[in-house]
Amino acid sequence: MRYFRLSAILVIILLAFTSCSWEKVIEEDRLVNETKEEAEQLFEYLKNEDVENLSSLFCQKQQNEHDLSAEWKEFYSELDDKILSYDNLSTMVTQRSVKDGQITLLVIKVTFKNITMESGKTYEEMGYSTDVRDNVFPEEEGIGVFALTLEKNDDGYKQLAVGADRT
Repeated sequence: MRYFRLSAILVIILLAFTSCSWEKVIEEDRLVNETKEEAEQLFEYLKNEDVENLSSLFCQKQQNEHDLSAEWKEFYSELDDKILSYDNLSTMVTQRSVKDGQITLLVIKVTFKNITMESGKTYEEMGYSTDVRDNVFPEEEGIGVFALTLEKNDDGYKQLAVGADRT
């Protein structure tokens, strides 16, 4: 009986300490799933060259500091091909902060692999990072920079980007 009480107390203590963790895990899982759904919608916007909806997915800071419509038009002009499909969509949490049991910052990298173009050309990778939650800088919630990697070589990457600072 004594061991039973001790075991019960330990289980209660364990549950008390882990319940907050489970809530965070469940919330993060929900946010990652929402990000995947948004990424699938973003890809439809890309295929349809829907500049207005693509621009609306960017964070308020980028919308204020960049002419996203013009950058998307330049992106499509330089691409000079129509996006058709991708083979794989992946997400990865790259930053996470928790305060008082609440997720205060969650940044997710979204990557599309093997993007097929109308011409038959395939690009290896395209993607973006999105601040899904940012309680400190809410104006940064959303996409910061979107990039299509045209080629990789010893000198680095050649990319088409929207939302990037030009140098």
